[in-house]
Amino acid sequence: MDVAEFTGAQQVADRMSTLVGTPCPLCEALIRHGEIDIAVDSQELDLIEDKRSLWNTPDRTVRGYEGFARNEARPERSSSAVARKLLGQVSDSATARRRELCAAGTRAVLAMAADHLGDLTMTEAPERARNALRAIAWYGDTDTAAAAAIRLGMFEQSDGHLDEALRLFRRAAETADGALRPLAHCSLGAMLDHLGDTEGAKDAFRRCVECGESSSLAEAAYRLGTLLRLTDPSEARAVYDVAVRTGRRPYAASAAVNIGVIEEDEGNQREAKRRWTYAFAHGEPLERTVAAFNLARTWEAEGRIRKARTYYLIAVDSPEPETARRAREYLAERG
Repeated sequence: MDVAEFTGAQQVADRMSTLVGTPCPLCEALIRHGEIDIAVDSQELDLIEDKRSLWNTPDRTVRGYEGFARNEARPERSSSAVARKLLGQVSDSATARRRELCAAGTRAVLAMAADHLGDLTMTEAPERARNALRAIAWYGDTDTAAAAAIRLGMFEQSDGHLDEALRLFRRAAETADGALRPLAHCSLGAMLDHLGDTEGAKDAFRRCVECGESSSLAEAAYRLGTLLRLTDPSEARAVYDVAVRTGRRPYAASAAVNIGVIEEDEGNQREAKRRWTYAFAHGEPLERTVAAFNLARTWEAEGRIRKARTYYLIAVDSPEPETARRAREYLAERG
């Protein structure tokens, strides 16, 4: 997650100072000097009072936090319009929800500055971390919001909350502006593909590929090629080639295997053999053994039985059950 903007207490203080003169995105009151309050829960307050937080340590106290030190009088609660709307007693559910989101947003900033919402936070306080991520996803800026949406979407997907995961991935794709844009579209494409929305998945993967070089390019190109393979093999081959050129495992080798199949279907056996040779040399066990089976068939067709047998023996250990079964059948039939 890209949270370089909030890497410490002073950065948070500087960011808060820029809010003066702007309307609160939730309650719409205009923020004036002296009207920025922080809502913290009791655990966070204890950390500040005991000088164990980023803002109040034994060696340094950030300006504005002096009154939280133990045995000192706490600062009085502000009576400003913004503070009243954020922290005052409310009764209607809509206002209560806004208040919760404001508080969650504050915790999000605190958590990001403290530990960038690391895995330990998700392990020890998953619900609190989810609330923080949720607030950032809907009220953060550009890539920071996109990163939170992607991460939270992955958690929701792993918990089986697919509709919420889809909503978050859509949010990420709408918000991302920069380095996270390809990942956001690739994540959305994968979710749509999982839910059976083939056209939506194609569109999302295309948008990722159009972003150019990125860590998501190989996956998006491979998955787009796979969705196009039966209906438009020519375009599928072109997109698969993008994945191959990245050299990124396992997608490059998988794409090469599939290009070989397309070439074979079109009668281009020599090119198919070249693609499978690449996959055999650069693939993980799955791609390597599938490529070995296809190369074995090629050698057999050329009458090079000994070489074919060598490659069938490799294919017998394939993690892909059908490939392993067919390789065993060949060896059993020919002894």
